[in-house]
Amino acid sequence: MAVFFHARLLLRISAKRGQSMLGRVLIIGISLSSLLMLAACGGGGASQDTTVRNTTVSKGQALIDLKNAYDSGAMSKDEYEEERDKILDE
Repeated sequence: MAVFFHARLLLRISAKRGQSMLGRVLIIGISLSSLLMLAACGGGGASQDTTVRNTTVSKGQALIDLKNAYDSGAMSKDEYEEERDKILDE
């Protein structure tokens, strides 16, 4: 229904002001319609995180981290050896 109304309005404008005005109105109408459609695709303001995070750690890096924890006193020798054996057995 709205499209029909707009078409009738455009015909009236073209009859009164000529083809150049019709062309301008069509360009403005199409531009506004496109902008409204694109604005609707915005996701409603929800933030989108596209960051990829790598959570895998190599055995070598895991052993280095474990050794640093042991050297800093964060774990006992028994805990260190147990965790080291788990890493090496993977």
